[in-house]
Amino acid sequence: MCFKNWTDMKPIIASELCLSLGLSEYESYSEVEVYRHPLRTIIDDGRQTPTVDRNSEDAEGCNGLYIKCSNISIVKWYSDIPNKGDTSPWDAAIFVDGEYKCTGALLNMKWVLTSFNCFRGIFELDSHYVTVLLGIGGGYLDIVGPHEQIRLVAESMPVLYSDIFLLRLENEVVYTRYVRPLHFTGQNKIHRFKGKCHATGRNKDNKLILVELTRVANCTSGLKCFKRSLPAPANCNNPRNEPWSGTIICESDNGFYPSAVFYEENGACGFRRTTPFTTLSLFLNAIFNIFERSAVLTACPKECQGFRCTLGECIESRRICDGIPDCRGGEDENTVMCRERRIFCHLSNKCDCAKNEFTCGNGRCVPKSAFCNKIIDCEDESDEPDICNCLSYLKMTNPDKICDGIRNCLDRTDENIEMCECGFGKHMCAESKFCIPTEMVCDGYSDCPNGDDETDCIQLRTFNNK
Repeated sequence: MCFKNWTDMKPIIASELCLSLGLSEYESYSEVEVYRHPLRTIIDDGRQTPTVDRNSEDAEGCNGLYIKCSNISIVKWYSDIPNKGDTSPWDAAIFVDGEYKCTGALLNMKWVLTSFNCFRGIFELDSHYVTVLLGIGGGYLDIVGPHEQIRLVAESMPVLYSDIFLLRLENEVVYTRYVRPLHFTGQNKIHRFKGKCHATGRNKDNKLILVELTRVANCTSGLKCFKRSLPAPANCNNPRNEPWSGTIICESDNGFYPSAVFYEENGACGFRRTTPFTTLSLFLNAIFNIFERSAVLTACPKECQGFRCTLGECIESRRICDGIPDCRGGEDENTVMCRERRIFCHLSNKCDCAKNEFTCGNGRCVPKSAFCNKIIDCEDESDEPDICNCLSYLKMTNPDKICDGIRNCLDRTDENIEMCECGFGKHMCAESKFCIPTEMVCDGYSDCPNGDDETDCIQLRTFNNK
């Protein structure tokens, strides 16, 4: 970056550049002479101001900025808690088999903290597909965000004698401005509490619930007690049972840190009474022992017989490449995948066609619009039959609608009396014993050979009294 007059801009540039890289504020910056040359080399010889090796005598020079950013693992993440509608970069939305379950907090690149109650009834990961969505932003869970990261959970570990539950991610997350961990101290380190705590989490609609809490003294040994700092909203007199879970975070000199995990039955109306929670700091050794002893396992989730969406939902094979996105990110309609699938289906004749397609006689899938368009699309010419009518169209596209007791064709050919057998929803003609749909009886048209479907009909008329 070359500027002639940037005296007042240097701290702003340094700050914005570090943040854009997913790091925190800059530690220092200094001016350095930069030469516009493709082979320039920066030499940092330990002096306060680095120099730049000039590789060419005629290279054009200018003033540049040498910036040192803070390491992301030791910085203070926020000077204040996010407002409602915003998000915390440590928020981790946990999904089980593609459905949102609860909220956790990112501790480091591979571990997420949540409440044991969140996983009540889920004992084995190999029976489910558990994923974590990070970098959610202020959007909705059903809309893909530009900064999100999705990771598969490879291992779940409860911490004994507590309500703490840890999830190990199969692959590490990448720290950015939108994905950062809570400040989690190492062993034998104590946070200096500054007095501000919040219960933060999301409900099933991705609404961020934020409740300011006050620590209550004289709590039971081994627990921390909290209650609301402000009165509950007026609509909490008749609270709806909307359970949510998340993390109680408190502020220290190093930033916000996890103090406890919770599972609250009454949503934003909770914490009206003093409530005890497991003190995370008392289980630091147990948590770090899990970090160190955890086996390097790969996830072995429940097998999907159809298509597995990124968040974990398993959809049926017939819904793949049918023109309708079923996965949150639309990956079941990926253009490249669907093109390869069509080629495979064409060569193997082993795939079901999409909803907007029909199957040729040789198994190939072609669009329904190709039927009787006077252009041969099927190699066996089955898309261009000798008779192009509604019945021949249904035979190729929706054979289940033929003789189903419902008139689907205006010319009635799909319910032809010589073709369809009697059954539920059918009327048997008196002499011929042919069967017609009951909706064709007394409709003003003779469908039975002798017309007995239109005899003995009573027509109701409405007369206006004048």
